[in-house]
Amino acid sequence: QTWYAMAGEEKKRLTDSLAGRYDTVTNTYVDPEVGGNYKSPREENKIDESLLRTPESGLSSEEAANRLSKFGYNELPEKDENLILKFLSFFWGPMPCMIWLAAIVELIQCLSGRSEHWPDFAVLLGLQFVNGTVAFFEEYNAGNAIAELKASLAPKANVCLR
Repeated sequence: QTWYAMAGEEKKRLTDSLAGRYDTVTNTYVDPEVGGNYKSPREENKIDESLLRTPESGLSSEEAANRLSKFGYNELPEKDENLILKFLSFFWGPMPCMIWLAAIVELIQCLSGRSEHWPDFAVLLGLQFVNGTVAFFEEYNAGNAIAELKASLAPKANVCLR
């Protein structure tokens, strides 16, 4: 559990109980009872102070190139997903598992000689596949719409100097 996932009272209790057990080598609080090291909030959010000191005239081209090479572009990384795994993920979850369970119950009844349950089994399987397929295509189309919006945004900004 990270420091920020803890509630306020839990943080205070942990900090009070760990007083005097701060490991300066790893910059973490050590608590053998809890079973882990907790980074202090100051270490987790440490900011390079040179980034905060920007002249009013703006960055020079040299400094901008230096920061670009050091920190990279100001963008979030995008991850590519496997479409097959994404499609299969719509057949797993609380509701799909309940449908699978009902289908298995119907299949067991069908295999035990009660043939009147075959239509129920077929309806449950059809429902599962239609539900998963529709959900996949809705999310896929929403993702495409977001990608089109990102592509339509102009990657330029106007800078006003006073």
